Amino acid sequence: MKYIFLILSMQYVLFANFTRTNATVEDSQTNLQWQDDVNTSLNDWKEALNYCENLTLATFDDWRLPDINEFKTIIFRQRVAPMIKSIFQNTEADVYWSSTVYKSQASEGVWSVAFDDGSIGETEKAETGIYVRCVRGGK
Repeated sequence: MKYIFLILSMQYVLFANFTRTNATVEDSQTNLQWQDDVNTSLNDWKEALNYCENLTLATFDDWRLPDINEFKTIIFRQRVAPMIKSIFQNTEADVYWSSTVYKSQASEGVWSVAFDDGSIGETEKAETGIYVRCVRGGK
């Protein structure tokens, strides 16, 4: 019985700043509220931007595509795919769009997060089948 309490206590400490309310997850440390109602993959980056800008969820309509640093706050490498904090219930072990653009001499694209292994990578804006998770607040 002591071990169960210890595990539950450790989990509470690890996720103390996260709370779930129906289809959203709130992080009191970053003041971000995350969409967590569905898994949606879209045709390209512009479609992902439009999806978030037009989303109404939990009576809020000020959703946006998160930047890559915001995504880094929900990656949880101690978990097997998907590598995201366990309070999130709707996450594919796949790649998700961010709003952060990168430019190199050869191309322009977007940083993305892969929840299968927690990695951050480059994705072309025209790539298809990338997932979207919207956020609000923060900044």
